[in-house]
Amino acid sequence: MTEAVYKAVFECPGLGERFVWWVSSRHEVRRHVSSLVKGASGNVAKRYKDNEWTVTVKKLFEDNYDVFYNDASMYSGT
Repeated sequence: MTEAVYKAVFECPGLGERFVWWVSSRHEVRRHVSSLVKGASGNVAKRYKDNEWTVTVKKLFEDNYDVFYNDASMYSGT
């Protein structure tokens, strides 16, 4: 079994900000967003209060994918 990998994209169009993180859990995404939006003070930063922002999370490397490999017989000439 492989570990999960998530791609998280934080976007704030009003500020022209876009951050991408590759993390191992959704909890890790929440920690990154909280750290960015709230910072050390624990309160939502003034610049984010007046702007809309979104976080999109997508699980990567699902188990239901096809693995591509070259069949050696196609090079044997038979």
